[in-house]
Amino acid sequence: MTPEEILCHAPLALTEAQRAFYFENGFLAVDGLVPTEWVQRLTARSKAFLEESRTLTESNEAFDLDPRPCPVPPNWTEVGYGSIFTAQQGD
Repeated sequence: MTPEEILCHAPLALTEAQRAFYFENGFLAVDGLVPTEWVQRLTARSKAFLEESRTLTESNEAFDLDPRPCPVPPNWTEVGYGSIFTAQQGD
């Protein structure tokens, strides 16, 4: 279905404005969708996982490392997680 076909139907869960925003921007942030406690737990575990990965020099059962050297972690890893989880917390 195209966005136009979807938008011609009455919304069931999202508002018209939310649906339009999604199709215009490709994402939708919904405040309070994930409880703050879970966001905090996910943030802590993600950071711990990232820190653990930085100590490795080869792949293992938990990490599939790229063979190409990378002196710094990719920007999206920390910025993406941080901005997503921070925005959801509302703290």
